[in-house]
Amino acid sequence: MPELGFAELLASDPGPFSTAARAWKQLAEDLDNAAEDVIRSTRDLAEVWPEGDAAEAAEQRTATVRNEVCNAYLPARRIGEALQAHADAMYDLCGQAGDLYDEAMRSGFVIDWRTGVISVSAAAAGYRSPDSLERQVNEVAASMTELVGRARALDARTTNALVVNLPDATVGFGALARVPVSREEILAQQGKDPKAVNDWWNDLDPQQQEAALQQYPDLVGWLNGVPAEDRDAANRLRLQRDGDNLQHQADDLNRQLADLNAHPPVNHNSPEFYAWNAQRTALQDRLDDVHTEQQHLAKTKEALDKLGTNGYLLGLDPTGDGKAIISVGNPDTAKYTSVMVPGLGTTLDDAPGAINRQLNLYRSVDSQASGGQTATMWWLGYDAPEFDASVALSERSEQGGAALDPFVDGLRVTHDTGTQDRLVVIGHSYGSTVVAEADLHGNGLAADDVIVAGSPGLHTDNAANLHIDPHHLWVGAAPDDPVAYPGYYGDTVAVASAPLLGPLGWVLDEAYKHDHGPEPQDPAFGANQFHVNTHGHSDYWNANSGSIDNQAKIIVGDYSHVKLDHKAPTP
Repeated sequence: MPELGFAELLASDPGPFSTAARAWKQLAEDLDNAAEDVIRSTRDLAEVWPEGDAAEAAEQRTATVRNEVCNAYLPARRIGEALQAHADAMYDLCGQAGDLYDEAMRSGFVIDWRTGVISVSAAAAGYRSPDSLERQVNEVAASMTELVGRARALDARTTNALVVNLPDATVGFGALARVPVSREEILAQQGKDPKAVNDWWNDLDPQQQEAALQQYPDLVGWLNGVPAEDRDAANRLRLQRDGDNLQHQADDLNRQLADLNAHPPVNHNSPEFYAWNAQRTALQDRLDDVHTEQQHLAKTKEALDKLGTNGYLLGLDPTGDGKAIISVGNPDTAKYTSVMVPGLGTTLDDAPGAINRQLNLYRSVDSQASGGQTATMWWLGYDAPEFDASVALSERSEQGGAALDPFVDGLRVTHDTGTQDRLVVIGHSYGSTVVAEADLHGNGLAADDVIVAGSPGLHTDNAANLHIDPHHLWVGAAPDDPVAYPGYYGDTVAVASAPLLGPLGWVLDEAYKHDHGPEPQDPAFGANQFHVNTHGHSDYWNANSGSIDNQAKIIVGDYSHVKLDHKAPTP
């Protein structure tokens, strides 16, 4: 086959490469689905058929089939990507070649597109000096050479990509498994840009992904950039395994306590008694911690059970106060997605009640959505402050904001269409300061709108200092919410925080002013204030309320029907 020249470049049609790319990508998707079906259907084979020659043969055969299907997936995907990249680059090169040809003709040069020879028309030769003509001819020739060189290099890259991904003539794609993903490799993904994590995950074949899920669910379940269904699978596996492990620990601790209690030292003033008592106290403290974690897991399961197949567990950590990310609906396929960050005093024990709010919001958004799937999620991805001085400080919100920002970026990356139609972040109570911290730093939150309700302040004195456009910042505050109004508001509504919150009240009143900033619902702050018809600090998501209806309209982008108390000022 003759080497590609300018004539071939001008005559090229990249269309067939795009068509072939689509076919290979579809093949890769079909192989991926087939591999996942094979893996799921054979995952428990060793448990239901554990012994015997036939069982061993069946396990070996299914392992071979899994490997063959998985080994075919990545080459097919890479061929599709290589063909599409070739088509895109060729469209660009052909366009530049055509533009060069047309410009040369307009300038009085004649390019024989079959041979690439450049000549000068009589008209052009009549009014230009020989030196000028020579220089211009050389420039056109150099541009032609550069374009042809880029096209040949592209051909070579694409050819190489196709060759290295074609199956072996004798063994096909082979039956050997790829090297499993190590814990160190997964740990190395933590903190990376979600797009890089997503690229890494997609470069694993289905069996490597499955092995990573099975062996390291605690790591995979928190990786931003891993698709929602895979994170859900990992975290549900952790939910089950942590539950089993904690029960084993509880049984062992109870046995140790029973043995210890059966043999107490007789002399309560002896060193032996103090050592015995210290050991018993340590065992009981550990058992209390285990029971707390068991309670966290039970509450998580209770919340998920409410959602059935429409629930997704995108993060789980039962230790301490507990962390979890629970979604009503799949955010990777949803048209309208919202992320709610809870605040003061929230622990994993609050999951069932929080999911009730998410269900209310889900139904309200779904009733207004124009044919689009909805996802509303509860993001307890940080250690929320307790009912102490920590609520008046910024440390927890700074830590939370640093975790929220890449999570939201990850939602953008893993969405099926690349970007959601609508993605809104909601902050409640102290959670609003977490949202503010995520938006104030770096390049801001990748959200279309930000909603805050019952906010103590957004760590800035003006909405314009946030990355989000003030016209896309929406504030809700019930007049009798002691967090939104710590102290007195106006002359008629007295909402004294001290009587309601006890000694913490005066701390909040003073510390909010100095640390969290002014009330964001104040018109001088410069945000929209949507109308709230609920009461207190926790009713903003009551079913069928005007408050939740306004938030749903914001989430779907129906701004003109949001009932406002005041608008953000026009610049």
